[in-house]
Amino acid sequence: MNKKYFIVILFGLFLSQQGLSQYLANPSFEGTPQPDIPPPGWAICTAGLSTPDVQPGNFGVYLPPSDGNTYLGMTARENNTWEDVHTGLILPLSIDSCYIIKIDLAFQPNVASYNMQPITLKVYGHNTVCDKNNMIWQSPAVGNEDWVTYEFLVHPAVVDITDLVLEAYYTSIVPYWGYILMDNIRIETTPKFELGNDTTLSICEGDSLILDPGSGFISYLWQDGSSDPTYLVDTTGLYWVQAFIEEGCSWTDSIYITIEEYIDMESLMVDSIVVCEGQEVSISAAVQYGADPYSYQWQNLPDTTESIIVIADSSMYYFVTITDHCGFSISDSVKLVVIEKPDIYLGQDTTFCEGFSLLLDPGEGFLGYMWQDSSMVQTYTVISTGLYWVEVTNGDGCSDIDSIFVLVDPIPLVDLGPDTGYCDNEDFILDAGSGYIYSWHDGNTSQYYPVTQSGLYWVTILNGCGEDTDSIYVEVYPSPEPN
Repeated sequence: MNKKYFIVILFGLFLSQQGLSQYLANPSFEGTPQPDIPPPGWAICTAGLSTPDVQPGNFGVYLPPSDGNTYLGMTARENNTWEDVHTGLILPLSIDSCYIIKIDLAFQPNVASYNMQPITLKVYGHNTVCDKNNMIWQSPAVGNEDWVTYEFLVHPAVVDITDLVLEAYYTSIVPYWGYILMDNIRIETTPKFELGNDTTLSICEGDSLILDPGSGFISYLWQDGSSDPTYLVDTTGLYWVQAFIEEGCSWTDSIYITIEEYIDMESLMVDSIVVCEGQEVSISAAVQYGADPYSYQWQNLPDTTESIIVIADSSMYYFVTITDHCGFSISDSVKLVVIEKPDIYLGQDTTFCEGFSLLLDPGEGFLGYMWQDSSMVQTYTVISTGLYWVEVTNGDGCSDIDSIFVLVDPIPLVDLGPDTGYCDNEDFILDAGSGYIYSWHDGNTSQYYPVTQSGLYWVTILNGCGEDTDSIYVEVYPSPEPN
């Protein structure tokens, strides 16, 4: 069999977002909302001029932040003055790398009593504080009143950038009142890709492994000097590529690939599995060698996974065919041997009379017994009402459990009390006790008997354990007449 497959490992270009704290100490301008004071980590460049505002909440600005709790507002004025801030970078932007900078910007038309117009944001980058000789980006006029993310590419060409300056400015040569909001600066390196971790694999005859750093590059340089976008691997070795984007930035990554000789598959399945009846069992189609990934087809089952779950109800064989990546197949089987579980029966729920006992016996010949009170003898003597159960285990390790509810009836005993009397303005009720069948002197069959006149009262109570009778004489006295 000689089926040909192409194994493609695609490692696409992605923009790996660096943790913002790697570049800026306070990228979303977090601070206490207040006017004329820059947030922590930022400072003004031009002394003596007014400073930006930490928003929201000042001068009628209430737009919710795009990130965090606060953001920055800066003004340009008709008297030809404007505001700026600067911050030092924790990590410099290197001249041999490219970066994408993203910043959220918005426009505020009314600030205090001024009718503001859209202005622009200038961004400078240099290796000295507040140096405005190297503008790396200028936004268009920002007129959107909700947050919009603006992004631009930076490729330092002269020095490593260690300081950023943000400056509000006009869009024309004639100064005017304008206000701009900014939040959430993100700095990401680009381009960046990964060829993956060093790997060992077996490929099929005639196959190739394709290394692909992804799209978005204008040129490539592989370890052997070739310049194709992809590289075919069929032998063990170290492979690397340097990929370039249009701005002149590049990224290099390498991978060591070990190609193993194809070895025919071998099944690692066991011959048989012994389980107890009713047990849930996992059966796995284990295999070694060949070329993964593998596919599985179980005979007369819809399963195509490596393992199947079955309920053991009878002994039988389970057959599976395993096919590897190269299209080679092997078949194997496992016998599921089902051991019959013990069959015990404690009997139906029952009742007996107080003073007697009931012997529960699940049968002899079991390896172990466990009753509800943790006793481990074969039999159990019941003398009181309750639920009783036992679990037995046979010599194969299989177990079964059964339970029985036992009600112990008391011997009937009734006591209506000594002869007595009471006033006719009081209530007097005789109680024969609960849980019996009742027969009073006049045929009443309830547990309670209300007394209304003087006389002899008697009752007979009975249950499955016998009967008992008692009587009482009750005198009813008239209540005294009021004076």
